[in-house]
Amino acid sequence: MQKQLALVFILSFTISYAQNFDSLLYTSVKINSDTEKVNLFYLEGFETRNKVPQYAYNCAKQAEYFALQSKSQKHIAKAYNLMGILYYKKGDLKTALSFHKKALAIREELKDEYGIALSETNLGNIYSDLKNYEAAELSYLSALQINSKIGNEKQCGNCYINLGVLKVAQNQLNEAEKYFYNAYKISKTIVDYEIEAMALNNLSYLNITKGNYEIAINNCFDALKAKDIMENEFEKTDSYLNLAKAFYYLKDFANSKFYLAKADSFCTAYDYTEAKCQLYKLQSEIYEGESNFEMALNAFKRYTLLKDSIELINKSIVNEYTFSEKESTKLTEKNFFKFPYLMLSLLIGGSIFILFYILKFKK
Repeated sequence: MQKQLALVFILSFTISYAQNFDSLLYTSVKINSDTEKVNLFYLEGFETRNKVPQYAYNCAKQAEYFALQSKSQKHIAKAYNLMGILYYKKGDLKTALSFHKKALAIREELKDEYGIALSETNLGNIYSDLKNYEAAELSYLSALQINSKIGNEKQCGNCYINLGVLKVAQNQLNEAEKYFYNAYKISKTIVDYEIEAMALNNLSYLNITKGNYEIAINNCFDALKAKDIMENEFEKTDSYLNLAKAFYYLKDFANSKFYLAKADSFCTAYDYTEAKCQLYKLQSEIYEGESNFEMALNAFKRYTLLKDSIELINKSIVNEYTFSEKESTKLTEKNFFKFPYLMLSLLIGGSIFILFYILKFKK
């Protein structure tokens, strides 16, 4: 009976979610202000950008439609920002760049400093992925300057993290260290454990790269404390992996395997495949260091197999993000009929539940 009931509720949820966009359209009919409609669709699109790409894209297109109807430049820029984010996640950097440039141009004309900083950060991310490091640095520095001017310390911290990562990509490790340390100092000033953990995790990676293994280990333990306070179990995986690497380079294979096992448990619990891939590679190196060549080979095979699988999945993401156009329309309550799918599914579910309940007592 429990299986049948679970099936009913899953069916009800699926039907209601499939109708979610139409429900959102119906809700927007009752809102008089076009700018408020933009906010409605923008928020929904932003929140679902990682989970349901096509649905998020439909919301973004609807936000763009109402923004253009409203003639509010601020809201047009907001809609373009969301479109840029979605195309960036798709991997279509050229289209993402176009949308973010349009958003930036509008925000500069409006002298919207908060919006300009946001657009510059988004552009920096794209330029970084395109390996146009000079343009990326200019964008991140512009965002940093504006965030500093308006007193947005948290975003200043994020800018320093972005600049540090950029310098690591260019193998400018001393410059990267300064940026990560600046982010760390801000995190302590504003008591932001998220930025603190990110800064420390990056510093630990940097110190491993520079051969400062003892300092890297201390960075990891401090990062784990910050993650404990945040109750962020998922991101502990990276800290445990860095600890395993640091101890491996110190030839302390016992501690390296201990922290690798901890990282493995988190990889399994949270299905963290990218970290699992790194884990297998390090596991292979540890076994090789112990002259256990058979186990080293097996771990390396698991690493290459998983690496190939991840690359295949990443390629398939492009297909998932192939957006089909959904025509935007301005609806009225008269011409919009919303079939009550959710109510119908709940009635069916309730009826089946009552039927099972009656049959149970008849037996």
